[in-house]
Amino acid sequence: MSKQTIAANLTEPEIRECYVSPPTWISPLSLFMLLPLVTLVVTFFLPNYIWRDYWKTPLFLTGKDWFYLATAVFVFVVGSRGFRKSTVSVRVALNSKTVKFLNRVSNFLFTATLAIYLLWFLVAVTKGLRPETFFAILRGDNSALVLAKYIYFQKISGITTWVQFGIPGAALSALMFRVSAERRKHLFRMIILCLLAIFRTLFMAEREAFIETSFAVILMLIIIRKSPAVRVRIRFWQVFVGFWSGLLVVFGSFEFIRSWSSYYSGVTNDFFGFLVSRLLGYYATALNNAALANDSLGWQSNLSTLLHVNLFSSNDAISETLLNSANLEFNNISGLLLPFGALGFFGAIVLVFLVSRGFLALFASSSEGNIGSILAYSCSAISILEISRFFYLGDGRYLPVLLVLIYFSLRYRSLTRV
Repeated sequence: MSKQTIAANLTEPEIRECYVSPPTWISPLSLFMLLPLVTLVVTFFLPNYIWRDYWKTPLFLTGKDWFYLATAVFVFVVGSRGFRKSTVSVRVALNSKTVKFLNRVSNFLFTATLAIYLLWFLVAVTKGLRPETFFAILRGDNSALVLAKYIYFQKISGITTWVQFGIPGAALSALMFRVSAERRKHLFRMIILCLLAIFRTLFMAEREAFIETSFAVILMLIIIRKSPAVRVRIRFWQVFVGFWSGLLVVFGSFEFIRSWSSYYSGVTNDFFGFLVSRLLGYYATALNNAALANDSLGWQSNLSTLLHVNLFSSNDAISETLLNSANLEFNNISGLLLPFGALGFFGAIVLVFLVSRGFLALFASSSEGNIGSILAYSCSAISILEISRFFYLGDGRYLPVLLVLIYFSLRYRSLTRV
């Protein structure tokens, strides 16, 4: 297979190399089609009784909202098209100075993440956390989960947010697993950081923690390879089936502990039906909540509104309206519909286009072997998958990731500048 070589300082005593060939099925457009577009189409065809019977909320979506959503889909598709991927693998040569930098950043992120988790755990112990709490949660005791989330593991202002270092930390460990001689060490770190994210998902009811960390690792391992990629024709329908099968298995595993065993098993015996309605509910009600907010609150050109990713992060006026009308169990506000209330019609179009075009640029740069872009795409592309549920890029959980990406990109560019 022919290979395009990235310029590097080959006079360094130690050269590490990897190969980059991101498949088109992880492009921004493909990711958008995998989840957001599916949830939009299914939500559009839902009968009215579903909203009351399954999710205990009125239907607020109107024809105007669907026009906005159709416009957003069109703009995103247009913005994410226009890139033709090369059919060859790109060889990336990393000199010793660059490898040392990657190791330093990886070491810092791993150590800092562990330290914050340890501090968080020690504080929880001082509040009365005991092993019995974990066993109770695994048995499906919802009161134990509430106690763990809101009392023992209550967020510590200015500190616990930085556990999000684990996302780029895990992605960098995956990168170093591909290029470093110390593969076992980086594999161990990658697993530990994913397990800590699973811990938050199980015992703090923070499902997004595992999704964002594991997805960053998966994308990094797909993009970066130890040797040139073997061309295997994978069709989109195969990716589609694999993605949704995996999503249902993972979601079902966590939901079985979180809500099925503690409550819903006494309401219905149909676990699969419960699972599908529950999963769809998170996305459909997010669209519904955004329609309610946009229609009843009359937001006008307020960029800060995009930070209101759920009912409880909104200002008092927004919270009061939504909390009185929506189901608190499904509290997200769609990041695809929200911009039309926050920025107006044309402002929303500009925002959606910039997001789609920005991710396309990242994907294109990743395909050329830019390590900074690969890390940024791996850690941020989850926002495409989740855009119909909430505006991930405006969430406070993304801020630590963004700061790491900015530092990494600037420093890496200075190291590789010829």
